[in-house]
Amino acid sequence: MTHLTANQLRRRELARGMNKFCLTLLAMAIAFMVGIEVGKILTTAITDVNDVRLNHEEERY
Repeated sequence: MTHLTANQLRRRELARGMNKFCLTLLAMAIAFMVGIEVGKILTTAITDVNDVRLNHEEERY
């Protein structure tokens, strides 16, 4: 087993922390984008349902 100096260990821990941070940031960005898309779909669906309801109300009178 190779013995690492304190500086090398510190650098390795920092790199590992940065990787975790970047992956977390990436996951949050993807989740945010997916959330926006789902929101758009839901908004469209709700709007369509309301339009159908309004058209149905107009036909009744």
